[in-house]
Amino acid sequence: GVVIAPDKPAHRLNHRQLPDGADARTIWELHRWAEMTRLAMHGWLNDDVPAIRTAQLWLEDWTVRNPPGMGINWTSPLEAALRLINFTWFDALIRAQGDPALIKTQDALVRSIVPVHAAWIWRYRSAGSSANNHLLGELASLVVAVSRWPALAAIACPAETAWDLLGHEVLHQFAPDGGSREQALH
Repeated sequence: GVVIAPDKPAHRLNHRQLPDGADARTIWELHRWAEMTRLAMHGWLNDDVPAIRTAQLWLEDWTVRNPPGMGINWTSPLEAALRLINFTWFDALIRAQGDPALIKTQDALVRSIVPVHAAWIWRYRSAGSSANNHLLGELASLVVAVSRWPALAAIACPAETAWDLLGHEVLHQFAPDGGSREQALH
């Protein structure tokens, strides 16, 4: 029963204190694009072009309803990173399927989704979530995306830079005794 204003700038939303005890993770989980990627997997495995087109329509709708920087889905760079990782898989599946109409639509989706997500993740990457484990996901998404679309390096960072930063952050996940620095209880 809680509606979080989709037209409110993300930086003005406190995702940690939503009305009536709503949990942002419930919303984020649905917006990580896992379902679209799974539907594309099905479409690729079973040569089901209509299924893939449905997933593309869902992504087109998402981009219209969730403009960059607006609403709850832009409050966490980790969430954008999870979407970008899923979209990278999604793109590979569509191109492997090979349908020219799907690929034409996919080209448009790449232009509308990938640069915005990569730039957002790089600009707003996490600076201190517990052991900064969120940064691991953000940097991993940049490694994956910039490796697939090298031109993204101009608006984010080169894949090598993201890889080096990722390696550095992995080492920061552990205390000198080998225990995890992550202190979250869930």
